[in-house]
Amino acid sequence: MEFSQVDGPPGRAVATGGKPAPPAPGHEPGRPPDGSPVTATGHPEVTVTGHAEVCAVLADPRFVVPTVPADDAAPGTVAWLRAGVARFSNGPRHRRRRAMVAADLRRMEPSVLRAAAREWTTAVVEGAGDEPFDVMASIARTVPIGVLGGALGVAGLDPARPDGVGDFVRAVSAVAAAYHPGTGGGAADDGEADAAVSALVALLGPGDPEAVAARIGLLVQACDATAGLIGNTLDAALPPPPAPKRSPGEPGAGDRSADRPVGTEGDGRPGEGRVAAEAGSRVRERSVECGGGGGRGGWPVEWLVAETARRDPPVRSTRRVATAGAEIAGRGVPPGTVVLLDLAAAERDPRVFPDPGRFDPARRTTAHLAFGHGPRSCPGSDHGLALACGVLEVLLPRCERAGGGTVHAPSANLRVPLRLEVRVR
Repeated sequence: MEFSQVDGPPGRAVATGGKPAPPAPGHEPGRPPDGSPVTATGHPEVTVTGHAEVCAVLADPRFVVPTVPADDAAPGTVAWLRAGVARFSNGPRHRRRRAMVAADLRRMEPSVLRAAAREWTTAVVEGAGDEPFDVMASIARTVPIGVLGGALGVAGLDPARPDGVGDFVRAVSAVAAAYHPGTGGGAADDGEADAAVSALVALLGPGDPEAVAARIGLLVQACDATAGLIGNTLDAALPPPPAPKRSPGEPGAGDRSADRPVGTEGDGRPGEGRVAAEAGSRVRERSVECGGGGGRGGWPVEWLVAETARRDPPVRSTRRVATAGAEIAGRGVPPGTVVLLDLAAAERDPRVFPDPGRFDPARRTTAHLAFGHGPRSCPGSDHGLALACGVLEVLLPRCERAGGGTVHAPSANLRVPLRLEVRVR
């Protein structure tokens, strides 16, 4: 169990980089440090990085999600959406709203979503020609939301009509960018997000306002997370393009550093590049079957996605607030304490994942926290995995990197590629 003080101003946390944080001077390991930073409300704030301890907090009803203001929210705005979804609710209100999301999800068979994602991705790939294309913009951010929107009843979403799909995806993305409190980019951006919420209300209504908000929330929470899962899996599994050959004696000749798979350079662990390169070569060999099973000599796409969800989760952290009687690792924490759960660090806890920096699909782990844990875990995890796998089982055997490294979005809490260029083999 590791606690660390939160660096930076109150209310803002800096990720530990996936390694257990050292205990603060003078406090017992596994115990909240004395003199922890305080939030703007005067409550202490601590960070939890251990896998078991993060799971314990997520499963403990004495830790609740930070609430958002519910009064004076104009209908059809981002503030109205936050006030009406399960994500920012607790107690009976959360249970009621979560049940609405679950009811919508029950009407979607994951295998049907996977087949639709595969069909949409195939249409994009077959229309790409020989030119490189940004897989994030063309597929990872478009296909899952298009398929999910169609399953929720939005008409006119068809891969053969990319303009209509693009408008819908842009609306969902605009709301996602402003969904969490404090993430708005200013009055202009907030106004764009409010307009996008109104547009989505028109597409997903009419109906009970909470039910409409639940559908929008489902789309918004799938937006960055699914795109990140797809992009990070491609980043780990697709080897880089071959380095251009240099003449003997030319500067850089014999330097094979460019041959290392992107995403492995920073770990500095012996054998990392070899393992990831082996995974990439096996992916190139695999013949993906319609059902998503294992391919010839390669990793099943489900294993690749699971290992990516562990090693490079799209969402890096989440927060809870302690209520009366709450405790962490056997020690009580004051009511109102803000607890930052460092999911990225927990996913690399060596007590649970030996050699945690190594990308190893053979782990076949089910212990990752990409979909949360406990009573508030994502009710659509099977659906999200189905969408990601449907996309990837087309891209992995048919595409290769087109050059350049992966550019990630500038976000403190999301790990989502901003751009990743590929070409059809």
